[in-house]
Amino acid sequence: MQQQALMKFDPATGVAKPYPSHAAQWRKWHGEMTAWLFDPWTGRRRDAREVGSDVQGLFIIPPGDPVYAATLGHRHAGCGMLNMANAESK
Repeated sequence: MQQQALMKFDPATGVAKPYPSHAAQWRKWHGEMTAWLFDPWTGRRRDAREVGSDVQGLFIIPPGDPVYAATLGHRHAGCGMLNMANAESK
């Protein structure tokens, strides 16, 4: 499973030290329809195209984390854009 690293920034506001700090817990606490406007591991504002195709930030990979393949049939598999900012910085 991806996104196990603690988030450093609130994905909706960009404010440091979000609560809760785990991505899955944050989604559950704040509701699944809250848009992730910021990368919660870098604080970088996400491009509107990224947000539009991946509102909940499910495809954001924390810097330094390995990339795992998604299983087919998952409701989000195959849709959305990759977070290219992290991929290009390597």
